[in-house]
Amino acid sequence: MNGRYRRITPEADGSLRSLTTGLLLRTEGKRLRLVDAATGEPLLWDEEKNSEISRERAARQAAEKKADQEATARRALEEELEQLRRELKRGS
Repeated sequence: MNGRYRRITPEADGSLRSLTTGLLLRTEGKRLRLVDAATGEPLLWDEEKNSEISRERAARQAAEKKADQEATARRALEEELEQLRRELKRGS
């Protein structure tokens, strides 16, 4: 307090709780992991963010491809149905 160093008592798991930032500071190997103390969610490192972005992009592209395929199949079925209706009309 008042600009003076104050020792942080480690949590049971060895992490340190920063009251200033609301984060838990935890070591992972030789790195420091920051964890949101309120939710328990880790803050992602850059490479984790990039991997997540790549996974989300791939999932979005796969969903768009599937939607395109379904739309193409639907149009083909609608065209086939219309053709059958025309043939039925001619046969009446």
